[in-house]
Amino acid sequence: MLLRITAFVVTSLLCGCAAVPELQPRGEAYSYAGELRRAAEVKSPSGPGQLVASVRAMLGDLDGAIAAFDASQPAHRLPAPDLSQDRSEDALAAILREAATRQIVILNEAHHVPMHRAFSMRLARELRKLGFEYLACEAFTRGRDPNVGVVERSSGAYLQDPVFAEFIREARRDGWKLVAYEADVDSSVQGLERIRQREQGQARNLVEQVLARQPSARIFVHVGYGHALETPQPLGQGRGSVLLMAGELKQMTGVDPLSIDQSMTYAHSDPARELSSYRAALALQDGLEPFVLRKLDGSARLLQLTPDAVDLQVIHPPYTLVSGRPSWLVSWAQRRPFPVPDAWLPTQGRRLIYAVHQGHPAQAIPADIVIAEAGKAAPALMLPAGQFRFEFEQF
Repeated sequence: MLLRITAFVVTSLLCGCAAVPELQPRGEAYSYAGELRRAAEVKSPSGPGQLVASVRAMLGDLDGAIAAFDASQPAHRLPAPDLSQDRSEDALAAILREAATRQIVILNEAHHVPMHRAFSMRLARELRKLGFEYLACEAFTRGRDPNVGVVERSSGAYLQDPVFAEFIREARRDGWKLVAYEADVDSSVQGLERIRQREQGQARNLVEQVLARQPSARIFVHVGYGHALETPQPLGQGRGSVLLMAGELKQMTGVDPLSIDQSMTYAHSDPARELSSYRAALALQDGLEPFVLRKLDGSARLLQLTPDAVDLQVIHPPYTLVSGRPSWLVSWAQRRPFPVPDAWLPTQGRRLIYAVHQGHPAQAIPADIVIAEAGKAAPALMLPAGQFRFEFEQF
């Protein structure tokens, strides 16, 4: 049975007056449960936490993803700065005001926090209206054209997250020209030189693939973590410092990008793992939308970053829940809740429930995934507009 997600359909299911759609076994399609098991078995000095975190995020378990990642990282709680004279400003408004006169905007993410991708998706809609036309993502598979074909496993490892995949589907519909710019680094090179090769290679690829052909092109670059930083960053333990991608791009082109960090300032499952100044920052705003901080002189406040590393830092307040799912899936990703019917719940153990765009092949990235557990109410699927088939996988 096909199902077009509309407000009427959701309301009908809530009152129990609509037929329950068919739920089919996952079959030969890619197994996210298998990916989670494989991630848990990875042997590394920091444990399996980082890979487990990424997969949990793909399954809609954001709190579990953050907890798993934090368990693999040392805690760094630097002394909190005095924020008493700072003021808050809506992040989207601040970014768009600055972006109006910029050619390049760079925004980062933490790879295990899909909320960052949803915010990037929200920003992309507005940047497109300002005339930005190229969307470059570190996550795109090197050597594969991201403008063609369905979004599937081979499109990029991080694109296996349904939120990221839907971001890219929407970008295509909005007319963005997608750019894969990840660098091909010599595998025999290690240490500092390997980092330099990657950062320089990424910047060079952006120049060669876009700016060399269209010098005035306006580009939105979605990166991971420190690739958004413009200034040389110390590596610690006497290993020197390195200029990361945003700084390399600035040097190569002479174009000063609008660089934005959002990878550090969000709520954690364990508040002790948050930045020491995070809760003090929250006290300076009274809404639920992301914000930036301004010092008394109007300059941007950066928390736990070296001076001038980025132009702005987005602070994400703790999110609220809608039908058991983060509210940003509704407000930024423009999804609507689709309650999981009781008939779909497992009688024992756990199962993954998938919503896949109708007509997409088995290897396509689902529109959404939730974990349903026997004896517990399941969180709702959060679906964009469209028609879907529904699948399940025991795990």
